Amino acid sequence: MDIFKPGPYKYPVRSLLFSILLLSSQSARAEDVVSVDLSKLRAFTSEFAIKSGKSFEVCTDLEKGTKIDWWYSSYQNLDFNIHHHVGDKAVYAVRKRETATDEGGFVATSKQNYCWMWTNKSAKGAELSVKLVVR
Repeated sequence: MDIFKPGPYKYPVRSLLFSILLLSSQSARAEDVVSVDLSKLRAFTSEFAIKSGKSFEVCTDLEKGTKIDWWYSSYQNLDFNIHHHVGDKAVYAVRKRETATDEGGFVATSKQNYCWMWTNKSAKGAELSVKLVVR
């Protein structure tokens, strides 16, 4: 059985995947923060719109030593960072200025909620493609 071919329920897996992506994209536009559970998902891929002058974050709880491969791409230059919070202070593991595409690896140094954050300082909105994968 090929779950991607039409059958009695016409593309059930494609419909489910599209719905998940659509919901995550819509919630990103409404809240500017998406929380994902990479301990269960093991990978996260999606696309988001970031308005001019706004930021967007993907956050996840990680155990110490968890390794994440990350990648992003946009047609607009964005500021990017990976951070976690200690009280009211943000602690940055990675900081990049005005990049449209980048990739790398990250290792959680402690059990924390870590966030991948993009800021659009341009005069136009930006579309962002993101991929996070647990190694």
